Amino acid sequence: MKSRKAPDGRSYTFTCTPVSEAEGRGVLVFATDVTDHAEAAERLRASERRQRETAVTLQRSLLPRNWRSPTTCASPPPTTPAAPRPRSAATGTT
Repeated sequence: MKSRKAPDGRSYTFTCTPVSEAEGRGVLVFATDVTDHAEAAERLRASERRQRETAVTLQRSLLPRNWRSPTTCASPPPTTPAAPRPRSAATGTT
């Protein structure tokens, strides 16, 4: 399990490995404290969210009031006429 938050508020990564010995079988559980890494990743995600929100706000403030999104005012794509169907050489029909 990667970066699971424990009740103490810290984050841990757990690795479980089956082991067998002469006495029997068991599981070796190894926990690594990754709190610093998890907190840094969360700070980075929050910073990226703020940067996106700021960019959108700035972009909207720079656009003229009557501007519309290209998707709302774009004309439909041009249509091409259908190719004529070939005529049958024997009967002259399509």
